[in-house]
Amino acid sequence: MLESALKKRRRRPLFMADLGVPRDIETEVNQLEDVYLYTLDDLQSLIQKNQSHRKVAAVKAEALIETKVQDYLDLLKIKAATPLISAYRQQAELWRDEELKKAFALLEKGVAQKEVLQRLAYRLTNKLIHTPSVTLRKAAILNQKEILASAMQLLGLNH
Repeated sequence: MLESALKKRRRRPLFMADLGVPRDIETEVNQLEDVYLYTLDDLQSLIQKNQSHRKVAAVKAEALIETKVQDYLDLLKIKAATPLISAYRQQAELWRDEELKKAFALLEKGVAQKEVLQRLAYRLTNKLIHTPSVTLRKAAILNQKEILASAMQLLGLNH
């Protein structure tokens, strides 16, 4: 019956779905050229394959979400440190400006450039390292190894 239907259709492909239990269409139909028979088993296989792909996609999506959440939490931590970083930079710039003002005054008085630069470098260095040095001495006396280790990392020292 199907072979004559195919001739009338001039060999255009024929899609058939057998959703009956038990089967209503014989499986030999699959052997005919241009006939495509799908059964409940085929649909179940397709559903399982799609579910498997969805599970993989869900795992990837969860990993991506976790990464983005961690990135956001890191950003919040950085934002929390921003006022500290800003205050430290402002203090350093203030010291720089003060020392430059003193250096220019010395140059106007006729003090040698080399001596003015040496004083500038010395005084600025002392201002920048004074408070951390005092804090590190106190940490050493109190045996605060965590502070000393953090200072090593913060200051970029590998000793």
